[in-house]
Amino acid sequence: MAGFKITGKGGFHITFENGVTVSVQFHPGMHADNYDEILTSNEDRRYWASKTAEVMAWDANHETITKALTNDEDDDPVADYQTPDQVLAIFNRARNFPPKLVDNCEVRE
Repeated sequence: MAGFKITGKGGFHITFENGVTVSVQFHPGMHADNYDEILTSNEDRRYWASKTAEVMAWDANHETITKALTNDEDDDPVADYQTPDQVLAIFNRARNFPPKLVDNCEVRE
């Protein structure tokens, strides 16, 4: 099902009609500007802000497709330190990624 999901106080998931989910994370410990922040000293923070984010994507079969969406040559399933423009490009590629078969039924846009 397409939609949005909050993942704590520093990230979110977007799932598109074709079954592709993109995770965008930017809280401490993620490969973004806040990587070295100490989460325990800031537990009362309402939100985190960052100029970059860590992004991961998977298809309806839960297979990682980050590399296909980023053109990254690294085999890491996570795209590190992505700018807002890069994240937008990933969203656009994810939205147009070819549907996969899930439980013998094609996921359609």
